[in-house]
Amino acid sequence: MDEANPASDRYFDLSLRLLTIFVLVSLVCCVAFLSYRWLAPRLLRAPAAPVQLRNPVVVSPAPAAEAAPAPADQILMDPHKTFRCVEQGKVTFSDRSCDTGAVQLLPLNPAQPTAGGR
Repeated sequence: MDEANPASDRYFDLSLRLLTIFVLVSLVCCVAFLSYRWLAPRLLRAPAAPVQLRNPVVVSPAPAAEAAPAPADQILMDPHKTFRCVEQGKVTFSDRSCDTGAVQLLPLNPAQPTAGGR
């Protein structure tokens, strides 16, 4: 019972050797690639020919007649009041009165006391 199967041992040894060779070749390729990437910018530091600047391209702005008009200012909410609506435990705020549920009107800009009133 010392030797189980000599043919399977040969295949096992061969597969281990092939795997070792594959790993070693991959490792050498990775080291070579990384060393090339590390050294290549230093080798290409000086350009072969001086760089000449081109004349910048002038882009004329579009005429004002073709441009879209600016949108007018819109007031989305009444700045003086907000409605607080409570429906089924959910609280929401809106510029419109609630359809159902409890409604409370909240003034956003409360009256300020006058300065001479002290």
